[in-house]
Amino acid sequence: MLAMTSCEKYDDLVPSEYHHILNIKQYGMQRISLYTTGEDAVYKFTVMKGGSEPNSPATGLVEAMSEEEYKTYAEQNNVAEAYLPADMYQIKENQLNFAADETYKINEVTLKTSEIKKLMDKNKKHYALPIRMTSSDCTVKNELLVLQLDIETPELKFKLSGGNKYVAGATFTTDKTDKQTAQLQVVFATQNLWDFTFDAQTDEKAKQAFEAYNKAADGRYTLLPKEAYQFKNQGISFPKNTTSMTLSISIDPKKLNCGEYILPLHLSNISNENFKANEENDVVLVGIKFIPKKLNLKVSQLSTNSVENGDGTGLAGLIDGDVDGGGYFHSKWSAPVKDATYGNYIDVNIGKTLHSLSFEYWTRKQNGNGAPKHIKLFVSNDGKTWKEWKSIKKGLPGGGHAKYSSSIFTYEEGFSHVRFAVIESAAGNMTTTATYFNLHELTFYGE
Repeated sequence: MLAMTSCEKYDDLVPSEYHHILNIKQYGMQRISLYTTGEDAVYKFTVMKGGSEPNSPATGLVEAMSEEEYKTYAEQNNVAEAYLPADMYQIKENQLNFAADETYKINEVTLKTSEIKKLMDKNKKHYALPIRMTSSDCTVKNELLVLQLDIETPELKFKLSGGNKYVAGATFTTDKTDKQTAQLQVVFATQNLWDFTFDAQTDEKAKQAFEAYNKAADGRYTLLPKEAYQFKNQGISFPKNTTSMTLSISIDPKKLNCGEYILPLHLSNISNENFKANEENDVVLVGIKFIPKKLNLKVSQLSTNSVENGDGTGLAGLIDGDVDGGGYFHSKWSAPVKDATYGNYIDVNIGKTLHSLSFEYWTRKQNGNGAPKHIKLFVSNDGKTWKEWKSIKKGLPGGGHAKYSSSIFTYEEGFSHVRFAVIESAAGNMTTTATYFNLHELTFYGE
């Protein structure tokens, strides 16, 4: 049987390599993101002193692993980064001298971020700095710290959703024409510690983005005229100690006709040469809508060349305001009407001259078997002589109980009659064959 005598010490049972221990607190692989701000970056790390005899002095040597050793380490541990050259960094203290009562020291390494970024761009590589600690009088645990460096140029960008450059800015109606403020969020890659300015202008890049977007939308938008908004778009100061700011644009609808407008803005002329605009999110398209008021039509103002009596509620079903009810319009299917120019149509006698028009409809609740696939709008001032105005094919819903909202169309000459002509529906083409269409509701807006 074994027993300790009273004169034996507990520390005598602890192996000597555990009496004095140094270790790097942030040991192992550490990926850090840094930015080229025109200033070097400083990474701080902590060296801890411990062991069974913590109240003893200790010495630690901190230096970079050699390139040859790192290559072997990288191969064995699947580290992809290349070895960072010695002239790209500076370790503050290579020798750490611990007094008896010191339990830790904070060391730091200064990284020349701008130079490293140039090296990365030149060689198309990422780099790592392997820092190792050794000691002549202590056991070193967790002796290796490998800094995997991600270095980027700080970017300024608009806060956009899902890559969509269009942002709804303000919506007006003809009976509500007070000024509104459209607000945009501009974000910076990191907390801003610098004084810098930027512009947000309708320059050539902004106009090109607008033209491309408008072309894809069949030209439904107009460039917002300068007299309709107020906005400080040059020399905008980004606030310190934050990562985002709000741009405010005052919109005056009294300077507009009814329609859909876009104000395109491009981030440019950043005063700090170390920063740049994000190329994917440096343009925003601020949408402004000026909606004409609803036309409260009566059945006596509507007429058609084709209606199926006994299926639906005729023209009255289009304007009963009940999208869930049993009323709907169905053009003639028992003896279908074919018209080579107009197909099946609904005429609206507006009773006054309009210069802008939009419409919305709901397809038949029960199914989409007669949903429009091609619509043309014709206008007239006497209800007899018609001029083709718009042709609409894109975006029309094909299912049942589905809503469609048109663009806001403008017509400088003015008109007092509109012909809503369905050229083709899910049932066929009414200019080439005898067939039909149907709708649950049809609403017009005009001014």
